Amino acid sequence: MDVLDWFFSFSLLSRIIIIAAIIGWIIVCYFLSDYTEKKWGDREVGVVLGFFVPMLLLMIWIGR
Repeated sequence: MDVLDWFFSFSLLSRIIIIAAIIGWIIVCYFLSDYTEKKWGDREVGVVLGFFVPMLLLMIWIGR
């Protein structure tokens, strides 16, 4: 099973929620990087926070 078959196996509402969550995650990463650049002069810190912290929390939640 490839990723597209897996993705299209969800209902339409679930697909919309997944796409909205991904777009929201990208927006959060962008704004965190902009915020940290203004505060500390380092854009990468915000990207790390926006990208790795949600994945770390997801892995902790899955590992329970």
